[in-house]
Amino acid sequence: MLAMNKLYVGEDDQLGALLIYAPVQTMDYINMESLVGLLRNEFGNKQIILSTHEIEKENYILYKFLKYGKIGQSFNVKDEIYGY
Repeated sequence: MLAMNKLYVGEDDQLGALLIYAPVQTMDYINMESLVGLLRNEFGNKQIILSTHEIEKENYILYKFLKYGKIGQSFNVKDEIYGY
């Protein structure tokens, strides 16, 4: 899907967002590092919204983006919307 986005949408995308649901659910840290690097380098001009159910992986992704000067923000739907 990322390759299709790069090919068909390209840099002229007016929306400028990339939404991905649970991309790292079954990945180890080596593949997760590769995905984060790909997102950071190839889609750096887009707002990237990732969904994950694992706080440890969320923190790792945020760390990797912040380490390279990218802005990252965490939003916990359960806490923020439902107040659990």
